[in-house]
Order: sequence, then C-alpha cells, then structure tokens
Amino acid sequence: MRQDINAGSKAVQAERIDNLTINESPTNTIKHNGTTPKYLTKLPANNEQFVGRKQELAQLENDLARDGTVYIVNGIGGVGKSELANKYLLDHVADYQHIALFELADSEISLRDTLYTALKGLFFLDNDSTLDDIIQRLQRLPAKCLLVFDDLKNKADIENLKPLNYNCDVLITTRLQVREATCLNLDILNPDDARQLFLNYYLTDEAIDDILKYIDYHALFIELIAKTLEEGYLSLDELREKFSKGEFTQIERDFEQTFNDFLCQRFAMEQQPALKTLLQQLAILPPIAIEYEVLAEIFTETQRLKVMLAELAKRGWLIKKDNSYKLHQIIKAFILANHPLDFDDIIPTAIKPDKIKDIAIIDAILAAYPQAENAAIAVLRNTQGLIYGYLGQYDKACHTWQIALKIRETKFGEQHSDTATSYHNLACVYDSQGKFDQAIELHEKALSIYETQLGEQHLDTTPTNNNLAFVYQEQGKFDQAIELHEKVLS
Repeated sequence: MRQDINAGSKAVQAERIDNLTINESPTNTIKHNGTTPKYLTKLPANNEQFVGRKQELAQLENDLARDGTVYIVNGIGGVGKSELANKYLLDHVADYQHIALFELADSEISLRDTLYTALKGLFFLDNDSTLDDIIQRLQRLPAKCLLVFDDLKNKADIENLKPLNYNCDVLITTRLQVREATCLNLDILNPDDARQLFLNYYLTDEAIDDILKYIDYHALFIELIAKTLEEGYLSLDELREKFSKGEFTQIERDFEQTFNDFLCQRFAMEQQPALKTLLQQLAILPPIAIEYEVLAEIFTETQRLKVMLAELAKRGWLIKKDNSYKLHQIIKAFILANHPLDFDDIIPTAIKPDKIKDIAIIDAILAAYPQAENAAIAVLRNTQGLIYGYLGQYDKACHTWQIALKIRETKFGEQHSDTATSYHNLACVYDSQGKFDQAIELHEKALSIYETQLGEQHLDTTPTNNNLAFVYQEQGKFDQAIELHEKVLS
C-alpha cells in the first residue's frame, strides 16, 4: 500500500504542469483533467517501527471528525509529534479528497516560501504570490482535505492557517506552547511502548527497564541508543557503565559521530546566549521535575525566568509538565562535560544558596562541584546537615557539618559568627548522639563567639544558651543549667 501511494503521487506530480487548468465555475475548484490531484505533495514514508500512541491517535480521529478543524500537536523535541501526524495521515488517506504534507524544519524558510515551493506548479503561482494568495487557492479545493504542517515555528502562522478550516482539516505539529481548544500535548512514551520501540530496533532478552528509565522513555533517544546497540558499537553492560560514569554523550552512534557531537551541533545552533546560560545553570540541578515556584525562589533573576524556561522546553532542552521543569539526564551530562560554568559564575551570582531547602538540589550542586570550598558551599553543607538532622540521620548530619566547619574556620577564622553557627550545629548533633562532653565544648565555643560578636541578647545567642543549659541538665550539672536559664530570662 505504501508503494502504491508514492507511485501515485509521483505520477500526479509528473503530469501537473502540462494538464492542470483552473475552473472558473462557481465552485472555484482546481481541476486536473476533471479531477483534482489527490496528493498535493509527496507523502511521508511509512514508519514500520511506529509503536503505541493508540489513545492519541483515537483522540486525533475523534477531534478531526468535526468539519474543518485546525488541530495542534505540541510537545518537546524528539517526543514523536511528526511520527504521530504522519501515522494519522497514512491511516486516513481514503478519508480525504486531497492530502498534503508541508515540512517546516528549516527555521530560515517562511511558511509562505514553503507553500510556494510545494504548490507553485500546481497553482501556477508567480514570485509575487503572497501567503494570503496561496491560502485562498487552497480554500478553493473541494472538501474535505487534510493539510499537515510539520514543525511549525511561528505562532502567528497558526492564525494564518485558521481560514483553511473552511474546507480542510489542518494538522499542525509544533514545539510552541499554545492554548487552543483543539490541542494535543504529546508526552513521553509509556514504559510498555518505550520497551516495544527499543526492541523494534534492538532485539534482546536482557532486562532494559533501567536503560529506558534513565533516558526518560524519550522516543528519539530510545531509537538512537537501540540503533547504536544493534550496530555493535557497544554492549548493554558497556552502555550501563557509560551511564554510571556520566559518559553517555561519548557513546558513538555511527563511525563519525558520537552523541556528544550530535548534541554539540544542537547547542551550537542555539542563537540566544541568555538561554544557553540558563541551560548551563540548570545543569547543576538534579534531573528531576522541579516546580517553577522552587526555581523562582532560588534564582536571583526571576523577571524573565518563566518565559525562558518555557522557551527551553519549546526547543526540546527541557521537559515541561504542568508547572514543573526537568532537564533530561542526558542533556545534563552533556552540559557538565562540555559547557560547564565555574561555581562562582552560578552561586551566588545566579542561584541563592541560602534559599535552597531541597536535599536533592543540594546533593546535585555538591556533586557538580566536588572540589569547591567556599562560603556558599558551607551554606549548602549547613542546610544539608539540618535536613539530615531533622530526618534523624545524625551520622550524615555530623559529617556534613564537619565539612562546613572546616571551610568556615579556613575562610573566616574561629571567631566568626558563621563559624559559631557550625559549632552550635555540631554540638546539637553530638548531644543527640549522647556525646555530651563534645557537645558542651562546642556549645561553649559558640556561645562565647555569639556574645562577643553579636551580644548576649541576640537571637542566635539565646538558643545556644538554652541548648547548653539542657546539656548541663542531662549531665546533672543543675547549678550551671539554672545559671544559663536565668541569664536567658533576664
């Protein structure tokens, strides 16, 4: 069936210019020896590896059953929008009088120029023909037609195409975030379909669920990885080793190009420096869905943050779901390996360390800069210790607070109030572990610094007084405990 369609399309194309005439009858239809060519453009090749998307295809069929619909399929890059549209087109060839596929992959070529190139022979267009002229010609086709516009990049063109709903179903794929009544937001594959797609390219009896999860069930990466395995560039065990070492982007996908080269080309094509910088900043965060409110809290520049995040999602760099954003694990590894920013260029310049309260974010930043030892790292370590302490993981809290203390003693000296905070926190965890002598020693150090640097009535001094008093109580040193409590009350 696929060969018959293409053969028919080529035969029509070969005859168009010589035999096409414009009918001036009231119907204003274009005729070709009495019959309008069914295929106005070459149709897509049939993808025999297409899997799943049954629910999405059913929704398309249901929504496009209404007369004259402009329907939009949007989603991140590589998620399968084009394949879904092509599948619908090929499955419904018999349902339409006329069919066309317009591919808009080149951002430098306008919608008008794309249509002009595809239809100039059929419609006898001249160089002065405008987009409106071409739209009007398409409106003269007898209903019902299917026009697919793949990878539309200009939101204004959606409005330009709406007049075609007079006689056509218009199916648009785009990365644009749009608010239309007839819009399908295409998500990543479900685990079962992702597995089937992988096995279509690389048949194996080995477990692959961990691999699919690592790449977030993303159709494009599934296809690229499975083909790489099929071509014998590496084994599944070698692939897992690459994952564990963060070396995924170095995997060869053909004899001349690695995944790293593939992503480098995409990164180099990104024209907006501000978006590149934000992407580099996001790369130090964990590859998990992070709510926008959390990002807005920790980033220093928030005026255009939401717009820029949406733009990165539109371009396929981020996964957007509801009000959260996620940087793909593979993209994160690529950025950190090839385009990392210095710690001082991100924290506290772009990200406020004292506002970060999520342990996963802290862990990711510390992992990205394992050698960094400065005031911002001490702040992160301090918060990390507080979270561990709250969770009752006292050994972890003790370890991370010892690191923070070492940094602060080196950077600020023993008499600084920030150093006193580290003494105080360590004393609290020693108390929880029953190490009362060590707790008393550090509480006394902290109290002395606070009283000297901040004063006896300062908000940081009072808790240290109380905590030291409680440790004295636990050791039966009631006179010293009472003295400190009275000091606080006075």
